[in-house]
Amino acid sequence: MTSRLFPAVVLLVLGFVLVQTTKPYLHGWKYEQLVQREVDSGRTRAEAGAVHKRVLEQGRAMGFIIKDDDVQVERLVRGYQVRVRYSAPVDFKVYRTVVNFDFSARTSDTVLSE
Repeated sequence: MTSRLFPAVVLLVLGFVLVQTTKPYLHGWKYEQLVQREVDSGRTRAEAGAVHKRVLEQGRAMGFIIKDDDVQVERLVRGYQVRVRYSAPVDFKVYRTVVNFDFSARTSDTVLSE
């Protein structure tokens, strides 16, 4: 019985570690998609401060660790470029760590033609 129990426990632990490790990357991908949609949306004609606030609020709502100066919004001729640095917590129950992300999103030229 113990010979069958040990491999089952090892597989459960490996499965748990795999799930906990992939969560931040999946949530990070979803956040990057949200920010890209925010940048590409028609609302990007708003002030840079409003875009900054929405991007920051979205990240914090998803549970990321983001400070105010981790989001930089640059006004372009036709939209914005947004650069975001953030961290995602990873909890293995016996060990906690964070995964750091850094990405930028830019308004595509075809979306905001004037």
